[in-house]
Amino acid sequence: MSTSDQPIHPSAPPVVPRWEWRTFGEFEDGPGPLAQLRTAPTADSDEMYILSMYGDASVKVRFGLLDFKVLQRVNGTGLQLWVPTMKAGFPLDQHAVAAAFAALGVPWPATTPSHHDLQGFMEELVGSRHDLRVVEPHESRHRSVLNDCMVELTDVTVGGRSIQTVAVESPDPELVTERVLRLGLDGRRNI
Repeated sequence: MSTSDQPIHPSAPPVVPRWEWRTFGEFEDGPGPLAQLRTAPTADSDEMYILSMYGDASVKVRFGLLDFKVLQRVNGTGLQLWVPTMKAGFPLDQHAVAAAFAALGVPWPATTPSHHDLQGFMEELVGSRHDLRVVEPHESRHRSVLNDCMVELTDVTVGGRSIQTVAVESPDPELVTERVLRLGLDGRRNI
């Protein structure tokens, strides 16, 4: 299903595919390239990610919206081009449920109600499947725009375990590569 087939709310920003680079690990405090990220305001959120055995789409529930993007391609340097596909509020209609299941690479259940609230969607459609898993992280993000790239340093906690991640995103892959170098993270693996 193409992004042009998706319903778009009049106030929604335009869909812009973006190149992304992300790494996980521990990052030193103190002066250095990441210091300016640590001083950016913190945005906390509790989320639900739906993981699939068959697909690599990013499907999550954040701030009461089903939000997903799909990986379109990976370039020669390993940067990933992600396309935001849909943000839909609950209750979900059949179209939103079908689009989410397509992104996850799993068949849509044959018999479903015409609308799904969050609990019904997670319990009846997702929780009943062996090929999907729900993970509920708490995320504390420090976001900034540096040289036309969105850059974030995030503390992620899942099941009592914590890790940090740094992400760099832009519609321009050269800007992403340059920003990763300037942050001193070019020796880390893009995950």
